[in-house]
Amino acid sequence: MNWIVRLPNWVGDTLLALPAVAGLREAHPGRLWLAGRDAPLQLARIAFPDLPAIPLRAAHDPAELVRSAAGARRTGSQAGLLLVPSFSAALWLWLARLRRRVGWAAEGRSALLTRALPRPVRGSRHLRDEFIDLAREAQGERFPDLPELPSDPATRAAAQEFLAPLGEAGERAPLIALCPGARYGSAKQWPLSQVSALARRLAQRGARGVVVGTAAEGAAAARIVAPAVAFKAEAI
Repeated sequence: MNWIVRLPNWVGDTLLALPAVAGLREAHPGRLWLAGRDAPLQLARIAFPDLPAIPLRAAHDPAELVRSAAGARRTGSQAGLLLVPSFSAALWLWLARLRRRVGWAAEGRSALLTRALPRPVRGSRHLRDEFIDLAREAQGERFPDLPELPSDPATRAAAQEFLAPLGEAGERAPLIALCPGARYGSAKQWPLSQVSALARRLAQRGARGVVVGTAAEGAAAARIVAPAVAFKAEAI
């Protein structure tokens, strides 16, 4: 049976979904497709460059939803696994006419799925394990903690050059990355004063690190780095 895995819509969630995808890939070699929006799909393809991809746009346009579902049918897949809880994602699998459709019973979409699992109360189970629970329904097996994400030599060289002023890392000087920003602001962010205090305490204990974020978060990063001399800021 050929499977389509509908990835989460966010990069962070997709990172935590990689173990589930790895288990499915091993259980269904040569019979797995990845579907998702641009950034999550790019991340998943770094981990699994051999898997074919179905790029998806935001589901606000019904015509686009129907068009992309028709493209999914042309892959010859018979089953789909939803790692995103939205109604439109379940509708997309249903429009693709996949015989088996596995996902969470959320947002009134159970009728669109052939196997709808109740989702645990948020916070009671790690999201990585929630994804693995779904993947087990697709006969996934051997779920690693997190697959290694390969990088090219140029990227590694640039990172080493950037981190060189912080000195060598070791058992007594771990390298720590802080990412204080979030797409939806305060609803998903730790208070900046707390992040700054954490960076200062880590630096006092000998840690070195980097504060990452978008260019728009530069001022916030500077406030964190200022009292933590062992930290640098970098926009990504």
